[in-house]
Amino acid sequence: MSAHPWVLVAPWYRWDRPAVPGAGRGTAPAFQKFSSDTYVLDFLANPQRSLRFEPGVDEVQELHYTAAPKILPPAALAGKITSLFPTGKKGQPGPFLTSLRPTGLRKIYLDTHSRHYLVVCELHCDLAGFPSPDAREVCQAGLVVRRRHLSYPDSARAEAQAIVKDLVAVDRAIAALRGAAPGADCGCGPSRNQTLATRLRSLFKTAAPGLPALEETRAGLNARLAAWRGRAGAHWLLEGWIPGDRDRIGAWGLVEDEPQDLVEAWSPMWALFADPARPDHDAAGRTIFYGVLPSASFDTDLAGKARFDDHTTYEVRCFVRRHDPRCPRGAAPDCRGELVWSRASERYRLAAPFDLLGTSNRPVTIQLPNLAELAAQATQLPIGKFSPVKIIQPQSLSPKVKDGVCTSGTMGGPAICFISIPLITIVAYFVFSIFLPIVVFVFGLWFLLAFKFCIPPQIDFDVGLELKLEAVGELGLDLDADFSINVEVAGVLTPVSAASLNAELKTTLAGGFADAYGFDPGDVGDGLADFSSTPLKGLADLGLEIEALPGDVAADPPVRGNIEADVHFETPVTRMGTPA
Repeated sequence: MSAHPWVLVAPWYRWDRPAVPGAGRGTAPAFQKFSSDTYVLDFLANPQRSLRFEPGVDEVQELHYTAAPKILPPAALAGKITSLFPTGKKGQPGPFLTSLRPTGLRKIYLDTHSRHYLVVCELHCDLAGFPSPDAREVCQAGLVVRRRHLSYPDSARAEAQAIVKDLVAVDRAIAALRGAAPGADCGCGPSRNQTLATRLRSLFKTAAPGLPALEETRAGLNARLAAWRGRAGAHWLLEGWIPGDRDRIGAWGLVEDEPQDLVEAWSPMWALFADPARPDHDAAGRTIFYGVLPSASFDTDLAGKARFDDHTTYEVRCFVRRHDPRCPRGAAPDCRGELVWSRASERYRLAAPFDLLGTSNRPVTIQLPNLAELAAQATQLPIGKFSPVKIIQPQSLSPKVKDGVCTSGTMGGPAICFISIPLITIVAYFVFSIFLPIVVFVFGLWFLLAFKFCIPPQIDFDVGLELKLEAVGELGLDLDADFSINVEVAGVLTPVSAASLNAELKTTLAGGFADAYGFDPGDVGDGLADFSSTPLKGLADLGLEIEALPGDVAADPPVRGNIEADVHFETPVTRMGTPA
């Protein structure tokens, strides 16, 4: 039985120098990511083999709004709208350019995104040589999910926001000079760079300061932020989920950093035992614990607010309880032995359920019923046998349809209806097909068209438009500025100006989208008439990509690409130090 102090750290294969004791001290539990639904079994067999966290994919992106540039007279496109997004962050009339910028904060996808996570830590005696205690000395192991808030008075908010804005601008400029500029604009215009230049000019009196000046300023801003915390009395508050008296009801409440009495909700962790047939197993000679990182819960507070959401920042602390030899062994916790806590894990946020990257990890195919097959079965099957959905209506609602239009409705008495699943599927997709163009047109959300396309392609663009757009791009011309060039189309030099290209974009897009999405060409033309050529070119590029898709439905071409193409595993490491 060891009486030495314990420490919980990252598993040895996640240390900077694998298994070298000095490299493990001070580390925090590690997250390991998996795509397989058998991830626990995979981990037990090969603990190191997990997916690599990728920049841009596994980090939270922050949404930024920037007022779209205006085109002023006497330009030919003066007054045209230069962005496809109509409002600002608070709903103020736009247009606005939107862009995503990485925050460096870890992003955790949900189980529905086909991504799973384990929290892994390793127990050591805090002695020279960093030896591993016997796992049997641990009578309880687990993890808690917490959230951390910086508390400060409202009156101090404006000063902190100004400092943080300057810090962000300086960090971006440093990243750009080092060739690692974070994020990319939406491609809608130059405003992001202009904003950065403006911010830098206010700090340095020049928009292009050198690296030494930037780093010196960053140090000064960090010092100002630290001084602000002292003046404002800002301090971190740590909250854990405190279960209530009723199942699934609880609340976030203040907790100690390393309590000895465990009052907050916790998830179990288990000891990782090495395969005795594999002396090179990653757990051989080590005391490693693992647990599932919870990314969803049915728990709510009394107001019905969910325990986990996608806009709160969380962190994990692992703990083990040392068995008290004075107590008999039993179900954990079998005694009130000492709790040993790890450092806080890296901070993270959960992906939204509809996250575009996350949902693309789990492709779904919905087979619509064959109408001809249904027609053949409709009158030959016993009534009710194939209508498994029973709908009981205390009051029946009956619409009246005339000339294909719902004109009125009546409310009748009780009724029971039986519906076949194929019928529900057909109507659901039909309703989606009707309302997609309505939503796009009514709210002017043309960019939504990027998220639906069909095979065979239903868009047909004029080759001449492609040639003109290519020529403008090769010359580096601003689509929204006045220009006049000649482009060879079918062997004939054709004059192209900013106004003529804008008109051709509008006409071509109206025709193409009308065919593909069921719009009225005139309505689409009217809807696109207010836009400048830059946002219209974005839509045209989308249309050209759709037009180039293969058209053989029977071949079911893999246009979604290989969903495993961007999946990469961590590089396995070997022990550099002497195992304890």
